[in-house]
Amino acid sequence: MITTDEIVKSPATNAYDAIDGIRPIWLRSRGQNTLDPSQVTSANTYAAVFLDGQRYGDINSLRSMPIYQIRHIRFLSGSDATTRYGTGYPAGIIEVVTR
Repeated sequence: MITTDEIVKSPATNAYDAIDGIRPIWLRSRGQNTLDPSQVTSANTYAAVFLDGQRYGDINSLRSMPIYQIRHIRFLSGSDATTRYGTGYPAGIIEVVTR
């Protein structure tokens, strides 16, 4: 988790830059997770983004989230994401909670 304190100390202006500076591994591809190469897309190799419990977009949507609105950011693995939000998130979820 990236806490409020870490976010406040970050020089970033948006969620993407904050994550890139504090937990950059969250932004990396999780690689191919299917045996069928025709099914490999960026949607299932990069984490999905959720904002306040709702699907928000792909990894680049983090660039549109101003840092001053964010309470904390959490990464959920593929298995944790499945438990919480259902199937379809093999690369996990970056969960952003606003103030």
